[in-house]
Amino acid sequence: MAVQRTISAAARRIVDLVRAHKAGITEQDLLLEATRAFGLPRQRLVRLLTEAIDGGLLIASGDGLLRAVPHHAEDCGQPPASGTATARGASEARASGLRAVALDIESVVRTTATAPYVERTVYEVAAVRFGVDRTWVTAAPHWQRYLTLSADAADHIRDDTVRDAVLTQGVPAKQAWTELRAFLADADVVVAYNGTGLDFTVVSEEATRAGTEDPLAGMSTVDALYIAHALWPTVPSHRLQDLARHLELPTAGVRAHTADGDAALLVRLLHRAAAEYAAWRPELRELITDACWDSAAWRLLRELAEGQPTEHRESLVWSQAEVARLLGAELSRHTPRRAFDGRSPGRAAVVVPDELRGSDGRVEPTALARVVHGSRVEPRPAQQRMTETLHEWTDRGVSGLLEAPTGTGKSYAVLAAALEWLAGAEHRTAVIATYTKQLQSQMARDLHDLERALPGVLTVADLVKGQSNRLSLAALTKALADATRLAPARGGARTRPAQKSRRHELAVYLALRLLAAEEPPHSWTARSVDPVDLPAFFSTYVGDGLSSWLESLSQRDGDYGPGASTPSPSTPTRSVRPSAGIASSSPTTH
Repeated sequence: MAVQRTISAAARRIVDLVRAHKAGITEQDLLLEATRAFGLPRQRLVRLLTEAIDGGLLIASGDGLLRAVPHHAEDCGQPPASGTATARGASEARASGLRAVALDIESVVRTTATAPYVERTVYEVAAVRFGVDRTWVTAAPHWQRYLTLSADAADHIRDDTVRDAVLTQGVPAKQAWTELRAFLADADVVVAYNGTGLDFTVVSEEATRAGTEDPLAGMSTVDALYIAHALWPTVPSHRLQDLARHLELPTAGVRAHTADGDAALLVRLLHRAAAEYAAWRPELRELITDACWDSAAWRLLRELAEGQPTEHRESLVWSQAEVARLLGAELSRHTPRRAFDGRSPGRAAVVVPDELRGSDGRVEPTALARVVHGSRVEPRPAQQRMTETLHEWTDRGVSGLLEAPTGTGKSYAVLAAALEWLAGAEHRTAVIATYTKQLQSQMARDLHDLERALPGVLTVADLVKGQSNRLSLAALTKALADATRLAPARGGARTRPAQKSRRHELAVYLALRLLAAEEPPHSWTARSVDPVDLPAFFSTYVGDGLSSWLESLSQRDGDYGPGASTPSPSTPTRSVRPSAGIASSSPTTH
């Protein structure tokens, strides 16, 4: 019996580019065009091209040109998805693939005298279709409307062109929200960037105020900001425009800070996310699917990457040992920060260059501050006296107490004294304890910035949290394994509260952050479940109970017994593989 191949949605988009060239296109020209269109690395594009050729959707002819097979041949060669068609809406079912809409709004923000002390008035809304169902997407690719504003409110719009468009083309709010509802009617999912904190709530409130039905009522929604944090946890900024620049996404034809431009850019970001997700280790993707079986966000990525509904896949239940093995294999790819060469790990003398020392030959706080903040930093007499006092106390080995007001520069004074002490011999240790977590994070960032002038300082430094703020690998692996137990059998309708679902999405984020963070200070943050080390987005996204949930993933209850160098054995878990019909029970350790 012939084996049919399922072609990914990403490879099919390559085929669509070729199909636009009736006479064919060279591989080199195709790769250049695909790079501009999708912004993917060349190596990834070559793999997608090979997939399309092997799958019979592209033909490499003798004249060096690539040509796409006709649509009817493609349809005949592509196997139908297993199982039944996926339900869409109350009564209709299709097998045509994912239908998604990217939504964005732009609004005027004014302060008010009453809570919540701000008022948002939407002046532009746009929606862009994307997904696997190409026929549906091309039938009505996008929708956009300006909404009527008073001249006074319109004066708050900075862009002159947009302001003129609002005043001349604006439609009543009721009309706009009614049209949006019609545009979204047969979509599977609506996606917005920071939709939890802004777009979804504002759209619902504005539609209600206009006296029309909520366009998002009954719709499955995805906050793409969660996806961005999960896929790229260590990037400097998760603002949409900043992230697009960091990823070098193509921005041709996209106007920043307009609803239609940001919605189009969001679609490009999600295609990049799906492509990177598809390149992950298959086992890792399977774990996320099984742990977040009711997550619209992960379903969206999987269906974009694979081009077929996730409902047609059997859910698996993972044991804690299986989760630990997978994460351990991923973490083993990290380059060790500290080599065991017979000496105690992390022990070495800090070499401080002369330019960071003062006239007395000691580490000077102003010089340290200039490395981080630039040459404009001026010496502070109080800071100088504080540093000299600390140097004297460490020389004499005595205790002391110093008090100084805000603005003295206490952090750099303490860092100067600590570095001077560590530079004396490799067996020395310096511990800096801070009163607040925010100051601890600030000093960690300063130390990271000092790496430029003090190469290797991070290899002998670490950030230490208390038990209730340190991530427990035992608790994390157990939480992920337990999440897979709640998945319904095929055809089942079990659901769990949105808050609980998002807690499991958070557990997946913590695991992905741990895997992605290979260098400090990111690796320091990744070992923390302190709320201050979590993106502020999660406070709204997860909601009440965030702190207690994070604490349940900490080492609060003790991962290590007295004198133990490895975590204590975990509780027994069950490993159930529904597809094989086998159940076993065994204790697991890791």
